[in-house]
Amino acid sequence: DINFQAAKASTVTLRGVIYMLFDNCRKDVKKTILPLGHEDPSVYPCFRTCIEAQRPPLRHNVDLVCDRLKDIRCVVCPKKPESCTYLLTKLELSLLDGIKDDIDFCVKLAREENLVFLPGEALGVKNWMRITIGVEAHMLEDALERLKGFCTRHTKKTDTETESPSSVENE
Repeated sequence: DINFQAAKASTVTLRGVIYMLFDNCRKDVKKTILPLGHEDPSVYPCFRTCIEAQRPPLRHNVDLVCDRLKDIRCVVCPKKPESCTYLLTKLELSLLDGIKDDIDFCVKLAREENLVFLPGEALGVKNWMRITIGVEAHMLEDALERLKGFCTRHTKKTDTETESPSSVENE
């Protein structure tokens, strides 16, 4: 059946992308790997907690993530949903230096921050990224802090930021 083959191929591709991202995480740092790109993070041992902890108030998480993303200019949530378990966010790659697409962004993010988000390319949406928010709020806060640090390091410098102090003094 052609539909079964297509579904199987997309699952393998999605799984392959996730494993590739995990392979880029660093095992030599103290940061816990946060796989917030997969729809159901409880399949990973680090997210197996009591049943109450697996059902965080989703509305609160939507508010938390959307509010914190306002401070990260290169990751945009175009429309704030009422409630959901994951958000699709647009990557503003023109603001970033040395990152060519969503896969490059997610691989470098995994490598530098041990933070795994699903690149939109795996879902057929280029230069977008999926963030799972159906986890405990403290995990999201940690993930968003790492994401912000990563984006800050990779943001293109403006002309005024790259000018030396002596060139500003001479004006």
